[in-house]
Amino acid sequence: MVIKLVKEIDRVDILVKTTLGMEDIAASRIEELIKSAEVISKPYGFMGLVIVKVHNDKWKIAEKIRNEVLEADRVIVIEKCVEAELNKIAEVAAETAVNKINSNDTFAIRTVRRGKHNFTSID
Repeated sequence: MVIKLVKEIDRVDILVKTTLGMEDIAASRIEELIKSAEVISKPYGFMGLVIVKVHNDKWKIAEKIRNEVLEADRVIVIEKCVEAELNKIAEVAAETAVNKINSNDTFAIRTVRRGKHNFTSID
């Protein structure tokens, strides 16, 4: 069963981005594929998103979703979750980046603003 409404999301392991309107189909396919997963379609009403909570190897499960769920446009493994507070986001991003990005590497950050916050996407 696809959960359509949740009051609080305490943990997110995998974020699946879909074409708008395909969230429920993608969620159903993920539930069929990963029986033990908790799947949330359109969390907080955000269209184009499906959240997946798993109890085992999230990297392996994300790869399985990428390969077998055609409605999944993008599958992102979540490494850290933090409150939507600019200083906390920056702190956790910096801590995570230490092990992922070398000093000579370049990278980009792309944002999609969802919900209301006291900061802008540019911030």
